[in-house]
Amino acid sequence: MWIVLRRIVVFWLLSLMIWWSLADGQLSSFALIWTLAAALLMHKLWPPLNYALHWRYVPSLILLFVRASVLGGWDVSRRAIQAKPSLHSCYLDYYLQLPEGWARSVWVSLIGLFPGTLTVAVSQKWVRIHLLDDSLNVHQDLQALEGLLAKFIGVEIHPSQQVPKVIAPAQGPMGVSK
Repeated sequence: MWIVLRRIVVFWLLSLMIWWSLADGQLSSFALIWTLAAALLMHKLWPPLNYALHWRYVPSLILLFVRASVLGGWDVSRRAIQAKPSLHSCYLDYYLQLPEGWARSVWVSLIGLFPGTLTVAVSQKWVRIHLLDDSLNVHQDLQALEGLLAKFIGVEIHPSQQVPKVIAPAQGPMGVSK
């Protein structure tokens, strides 16, 4: 009971802060009522997490995010100004150990920030990633992101023994021929 009440109050306070910032610091009874309604709706629609979040890993995640963004931006700008950029695209099938749900979705969304990478398809345990250049070594970055997200949600994973499979671009997503 108290956990549910605390969750609703947190949603309500977050909604009030957003309202307050968008309304130039003006709060009214209208805002109080509708943000409470929004908080109740958020509680109903968003299932609670099945794990505890370990916030001490957030700075490492932010640093990895910033590093990936800078390197990805640098790679795009470098390729954009080259007369004929070297592109030897391929697919990489990466074995993902994160549990299904929020952390897996975040991982799949963030890997597009790494230089020359884009998620193409997601299956039960594998994620197919398109690489602009087959010489890109992104495996360590993918493992680092997966490891940090696992620590953040308190799930223990072991370094994958599965070697990512590099697939020629002639094959479509998940091994289907074009």
